[in-house]
Amino acid sequence: MIAAMHGGIQLTGSQVLGTSIPTLTGLASRASASASAGAAVTAIVPIATAVTTWAVIKLGRRRAEHAAETLMDAADAADLPLGEFIDRAVADDHRHELFARTLSIAQDIALREKRRALGPALAAGVMGDVARINEELLFIRAVQDIDEMHTRLLDRMARVQVQAPGWSIRRIAEADQGLGNGVRALLGTLERHGLIEEAVPMAPHPK
Repeated sequence: MIAAMHGGIQLTGSQVLGTSIPTLTGLASRASASASAGAAVTAIVPIATAVTTWAVIKLGRRRAEHAAETLMDAADAADLPLGEFIDRAVADDHRHELFARTLSIAQDIALREKRRALGPALAAGVMGDVARINEELLFIRAVQDIDEMHTRLLDRMARVQVQAPGWSIRRIAEADQGLGNGVRALLGTLERHGLIEEAVPMAPHPK
């Protein structure tokens, strides 16, 4: 008979094994659950990888389509065959810079309405001088930063006339409550790109 001492009390082998069986059973159950979970994860990983790969390929195709679409818009605006327009677009460093930046921006813009503005800008820069290229570089950066809410704010400010000293954050919020708390950020972006400017009221001259 196998005996063990536990707290000064002698236990038989059967008693020792009996007290260990639930513990061993619990460990076996947890090990089985862990193995099942590991198998599930192993099965999911190839699926997730396939889905991710498909999404990346799909996104890459869409980005290439956006860039090609903008390039064709530019060639049409310049009234040149596509090959001849591309040759002009890479004829020197200034035009090449505009060309590369425009297509880079175009491929990441999902909205067709925004991409439509890039083609004519690229054409104007490629066909113009260095000063015009610099202007179009500023313009395409503005197109990249401006979203629907910026356009909505510009439209509101253009259509509604207000008395002096002009628009303020409070007046804009009152005129279009849908702009919410983002008015200050919207104005900052528009001002940074020169689409609006802050007017400081002049103090009246003393009489």
